[in-house]
Amino acid sequence: MSLVETLSAAHPGALGPAPAIPYGRSPSNPRALFVETPASRLAAVEAAEAALANIAAVNAAAAQAAAINAANVEAALADKALASATAATFPATVANGAFFDKAAVAKGVVAHGAIDVSAIQDISLERWLDTHNNNLEGVFLSVIQDKTGYAISWAYGPFVLDIKMSFTGVTGEFGINVPLRGYKKLLDIDGDLITGISAGFAIGVANGHINLYLKRRQVVVELKASAFGSPWEITHVLLALLTWIPTYFNTSL
Repeated sequence: MSLVETLSAAHPGALGPAPAIPYGRSPSNPRALFVETPASRLAAVEAAEAALANIAAVNAAAAQAAAINAANVEAALADKALASATAATFPATVANGAFFDKAAVAKGVVAHGAIDVSAIQDISLERWLDTHNNNLEGVFLSVIQDKTGYAISWAYGPFVLDIKMSFTGVTGEFGINVPLRGYKKLLDIDGDLITGISAGFAIGVANGHINLYLKRRQVVVELKASAFGSPWEITHVLLALLTWIPTYFNTSL
């Protein structure tokens, strides 16, 4: 028998009371007993904390999804309200000879980060287009008569013609609108319609030639050009003169 065993037998309690060993049922096997140690207690606490963290993450994801869904519903309701208001105010519009339904256009595209202001009626613009725009030919024309003659502004595609006409004399200029750059003058004009006016031009993005002449009692512009990779060719009447002007010198007839 060892010394410890001898002392314990001879003097019970000499080594102090035996430490209490906590125990309980095993979670994996309820019929078996397990001894609870500091390590097992720490593992149980860590497992509980991990479970709570997972529950919090799931709740946060659900809340975010609900917020996104609410925002989408709100945007859809706003688009629907805008389309309804547009349909009620402008059910249909005739512009430049073409009939189209603005409400259908508004409903076909869902706006995000932009507001459609094209439906706002601009009476002054519509009247100006009715007077100055030939939508079939794609031409814009303004003719103003004063005491000295006519001031004529004409545009076709990117090209612009601004001239002053006094009897048969013509002065002015011809140019082109370059995107993001602005207007670029191509020709200075100073001639007479009796003999005709013509000139060629060439820059990096455009080239061609233009003619101005009288045909019977009409002032005609003839353009044959290309710009930005596209052809621009047209013969257009700028003005019909009421007073007879002899045109037998005009070689363009």
